[in-house]
Amino acid sequence: MRFAIVSDVHGNLTALEAVIADIEQQAPDAVYHLGDLVANGARPAEVFDRVRAADWQGVYGNTDEMLWLPIADQLARPVAERQFLRQVLISEIGPVTRELIGEERLSYLKSLPLTMRFESVFLCHASPTDLWLAPREKDGDDRFAETYGSVGAKTVIYGHIHFPLVRNLKDMMVINTGAVSLSYDGDWRASYLLFDSGRPSLRRVEYDRDREERALLQSPLPHREWLAQILRTARYSDPF
Repeated sequence: MRFAIVSDVHGNLTALEAVIADIEQQAPDAVYHLGDLVANGARPAEVFDRVRAADWQGVYGNTDEMLWLPIADQLARPVAERQFLRQVLISEIGPVTRELIGEERLSYLKSLPLTMRFESVFLCHASPTDLWLAPREKDGDDRFAETYGSVGAKTVIYGHIHFPLVRNLKDMMVINTGAVSLSYDGDWRASYLLFDSGRPSLRRVEYDRDREERALLQSPLPHREWLAQILRTARYSDPF
């Protein structure tokens, strides 16, 4: 089976359209998404509508879930890292994004599953039980095995960290798709995964980044200058 996996679009319609065009040229049998579709970008409603029209199956991510969970409950959770980032996303960017997409789109996001499985492949946004924590590129194999070893799959595919990678473990291959938008690996191009008969290919796709940055800076999102900086540099930085 030949399939594509897309993750972390984050409301970037320009990048999404470029990725869709590349996927159409590759002609996979199916396309799946790993969530974080709408928040942190200039055109969340348009991105949602484009993904829904494409009829991709997928799961929800942490910045999808934050749109419907009570803010106080989310902020009360203990966190291990990037506490200020979570606060900005949940209490400031989340409410604006929810207003931009409306209740009908929100209901659809809420209907998505936390994880998916087909054949010997397991899909999730970050980890099987936590949408905010996942192994990062600098972690050792033990962290990957501890996080995903219990799912009983030969291949695990996730997003969330905005850094594409392939980690081959003893009995399992773990792949991160990278992000369609807001990459953290120094390469601003959109990233997605093409998986062909067990062989992963991480594809990078150019798009009109300047156009999307202008749209972002003209959007009503709080902290849009911070988001534009990440879009431009492809490096994570704390919110201003």
